Amino acid sequence: MKLDNDTVDAGPTFGAVLNKALERAHQRRPVSAYLLLAIMIVVALSTQVVHIYDEPLRFAVFLSINFVFFFLVMARAIVECGDILRNYLPAREQIFKETLGDEAFVAQLHRHLPQGRDSD
Repeated sequence: MKLDNDTVDAGPTFGAVLNKALERAHQRRPVSAYLLLAIMIVVALSTQVVHIYDEPLRFAVFLSINFVFFFLVMARAIVECGDILRNYLPAREQIFKETLGDEAFVAQLHRHLPQGRDSD
């Protein structure tokens, strides 16, 4: 039986949970994900260039905007490749130190090899 002064904690609402999930996804998502969406939009908007071949100034403006966007995307891609390499190289060294660089791990690995096999 429920009394008037009893309160039930319903927990977070669906909207609050959804907002929190979107916020976490946004924090993990790299800029390149947004650039991929922007590329699709620019390509869709650039189809107008085909229909304005008789107006050279407008054609030049559309073409220059596309080139600027292209170079911005390429610059950002180069920066992200640098970020990936900067994260990859130390992680690769750390993994090597934890596995083949660790004498205890290598000794345990040798124990599991068949005894009749020659090791190089």
